[in-house]
Amino acid sequence: MKLLHISLMLIIALSFSLTANSQRHHHLEKIQAERVSFITSKLDLTSEEAEKFWPVYNEFDKKRNNLLLERRDIISRFNEKREELSSSEITEMVDSLVELRMKDAQLGMEYHEKLKDIISAERVMLLYLAEDEFRGRLLRRLRRDSDRRGSPD
Repeated sequence: MKLLHISLMLIIALSFSLTANSQRHHHLEKIQAERVSFITSKLDLTSEEAEKFWPVYNEFDKKRNNLLLERRDIISRFNEKREELSSSEITEMVDSLVELRMKDAQLGMEYHEKLKDIISAERVMLLYLAEDEFRGRLLRRLRRDSDRRGSPD
């Protein structure tokens, strides 16, 4: 009977976890779709331009996100094991963070040139402004949603 009870509890916990992950994935997909729509609108991309632009931009975004994940991993390891790390391990971590920043800058330059081959320099500038504007809107929305959840009704 105990084994059945424990198994049932594990199944319930797993289903809650899977539901939360599914909801998080759906939420991220929704934000990504909003971002694509926002940028497409701001750049006034034709269908032909969008066909060339989005694969390059998405490739850039994926590489940039991979660098971000590496950065988060280093920071997380530092925060979890800070007291146990030697001075040389901390030096290695902080050096890795600087290397990741340099890789990010190099990646930005590489894709800056690729994007200028697809759209004009003016529209590349509009892209950078649109990314900043979208990020700002998203942060404001997240703060507003967080404030609503945190405030008593």
